[in-house]
Amino acid sequence: MPDGLFGVHRIPPGAPATLVAEGDVDLTGVGFLDGRPAAAIIDSNGDRVRPEDQDSFGAVLVDFSDGEQVDVSAARGPEYFTVSATIGGGRMVEGAAVDLTEAFASYGLDGEAVDDWPMPTAAAPYNAAPLYQWPVAAADPDDPVSATLSWVEGPDFDGATNQVTGGWSLVLAAATTGAESLRLDLGEPGLVLTHADFDGRFWIGSFADSDLPDGGQHLPDRIFAVDTQSATPDLVDVGCPPGATGTIDRLGAPQPSVPASTTVPTTTAVPPSTTTGSCGEYGAAENDYPVRRCEAGAAVGGVQLMLIRRGFDIEPDGYFGPATDAAVRQFQSSVGLEVDGLVGPEPWQALYDPTYLPGVDNNDNGSIDPWELILDPGAGESAMSVSFSPLAPAPGGAIEVTGSGCDPGQDVIVWTQGDVGTGAAFENPVTLSATADADGSLVATTTISDALAPGDGFSVSLIIGGMPPAPEDAVVVDGTVGG
Repeated sequence: MPDGLFGVHRIPPGAPATLVAEGDVDLTGVGFLDGRPAAAIIDSNGDRVRPEDQDSFGAVLVDFSDGEQVDVSAARGPEYFTVSATIGGGRMVEGAAVDLTEAFASYGLDGEAVDDWPMPTAAAPYNAAPLYQWPVAAADPDDPVSATLSWVEGPDFDGATNQVTGGWSLVLAAATTGAESLRLDLGEPGLVLTHADFDGRFWIGSFADSDLPDGGQHLPDRIFAVDTQSATPDLVDVGCPPGATGTIDRLGAPQPSVPASTTVPTTTAVPPSTTTGSCGEYGAAENDYPVRRCEAGAAVGGVQLMLIRRGFDIEPDGYFGPATDAAVRQFQSSVGLEVDGLVGPEPWQALYDPTYLPGVDNNDNGSIDPWELILDPGAGESAMSVSFSPLAPAPGGAIEVTGSGCDPGQDVIVWTQGDVGTGAAFENPVTLSATADADGSLVATTTISDALAPGDGFSVSLIIGGMPPAPEDAVVVDGTVGG
């Protein structure tokens, strides 16, 4: 490109780069709009949108991964200069300098302004601190209709004193009400904020230590991050080399809340890493490899439970979000596999522990796939019945399981599981495959886990394959470990 001009390229996976904008342009935000990855590009001289008006500055182009382009915010004129354009909360959010004050605005996919969020710049002082900068929105994880708006308030020139006054603060507020949830003193991170990003939890900002150099472009000197959900949020230098700009790999909105019908147990989730992002929408996981990020369903739940079995502290909610993505990548690295976050046949075989969760090889490929796991034995109505003896086996002791009501020759899984009464499902399971006799009955000898102690509850289940929320058929009987 000629000196002083820039180009923004779109690079699809496995395809050549496409030049999508050139000139005095700046890529300032990426996210998820209309179910598609998108990038916000500022045209600082307005030539692309309004070539007939040389007094227009800061038109914004949204470029989608599928090639569609939308002019979202029209260039305004010499007194309105767009500084930032970010994508989050289902819209594009713009930060601009207007005369001697600032203005935030949001725009929908159609390019029209959306004024349902009270913007903090409505109270911005004229020709005085603070300087309102880099608004970024992120959808609320428990209410995707709602959102949190982040912005930075920095030092500014005070026309009354002819001095630069004020300090640096990071502010979070409910986008729909303006109620602040965090105001953090950032100390002295630098002279100029050159870029910011926010995913609903982590905020990351790039700062330059010097004033505008020759050539007109600020080069960041350091990058800071803040975990806004920490009990004591603090600004942390992430240690990137000078000249780098920090962003968060995200798709715009955190994962939706877990549907009430899910049968996968819940635990405490680990924080997502600052290098992975949340999904704007989740597609149903197909019964095929790879199981991947931004999918939801039983296959994802099976992958999560196996990761938990391997020691990862994630929430098995059935959504392949940032925490699951990070755990998959860490597991792949630990066993010497390609680190791509995709759970294909090889990663799954390394991850799967058949002694922990049983399954049924419905596709007859000789292995249990993630979508073939039996995640919940269920109870409910059943023609089958099950009993066991002794009624109070010792820890690790053998028990004889007797079943009836099965189809002749039916393959059945006998599953003993401990601590059912505490709600800690899948605790120390022991599985055994058996086949019903010609009269639909069966007798099998198995054990209960030696990790159980006298007085612990346990259950014995007969299970015929199927997927959550219930297998095709299952029957459960409870017992108590003896002395």
